[in-house]
Amino acid sequence: MKKYLSVFLIIAGLLSQEAAAQSEAVRSAREEVIATVDKLAEIQEQDLTPEAKEREEIALKKTALQKIINLSAAETLDLKDKLASLTGVETQLISLQDQLLTKLEDYLAYFDDTNRALEIISRREEIQNLAGDFKDWREVSYNQELKKAIDFILVFQNKSLLKTAQERLIKFASEVRKTKLVRESYQPLLNEAARNLREAREANNRALSLLGDYLEKSLAGEVLTKLNSIPQTREPSLRELVETSLTKIKAAYKSLIDLADLARKTTR
Repeated sequence: MKKYLSVFLIIAGLLSQEAAAQSEAVRSAREEVIATVDKLAEIQEQDLTPEAKEREEIALKKTALQKIINLSAAETLDLKDKLASLTGVETQLISLQDQLLTKLEDYLAYFDDTNRALEIISRREEIQNLAGDFKDWREVSYNQELKKAIDFILVFQNKSLLKTAQERLIKFASEVRKTKLVRESYQPLLNEAARNLREAREANNRALSLLGDYLEKSLAGEVLTKLNSIPQTREPSLRELVETSLTKIKAAYKSLIDLADLARKTTR
């Protein structure tokens, strides 16, 4: 049983855990996968004849693979919608955005084809072979492209967060200067917030630069390593740069919150 179950567990483990803000469709599809794979594991404990157990196992394997394919489609469609809805994408990176959108469209068509192939097979070996082929395809092609799309989305979502944070800092600075706070008490906190936002912007700009490097190599037809690979020189990866930027944004907001607390105490 373990031999036949392993491929399904491996595929389920490969499914993306990225991005906390996933759609309800993705979360629901993941729960269905987990529930079906759990049922597969429980078959061994059921009091069934060997023939009945085999029929139940084959039916559940087919259902499990179908739900895994559907989950892959749901996460792909979710990313496609997020990628297409991004605003403020630099002109030079629009072609990369288009490339990624085309890839995601191709993957959605592949999932449809794989589901159609699954519908017409019924033997355990056929299902197992299709599951193995799907696992290999995800490892070799799909997962790397999915990470590139996620990275693209993260960079531009972070860019939007930076813009909002900068606008709030300017507005807050204007408002606090109208209060009775003395300059010496509030200026260090404003300076700290401004410094963190500057460093956040620098980190995100470096991440944008990595996207630009990828585009140049892609157009030149070069073999690429993953955007998130860490070179020997230990230069930060795109994902690390985005995480650094987000940390700095949070620190800037913390300074503004401290300043608001200081203003409230002073006006009491």
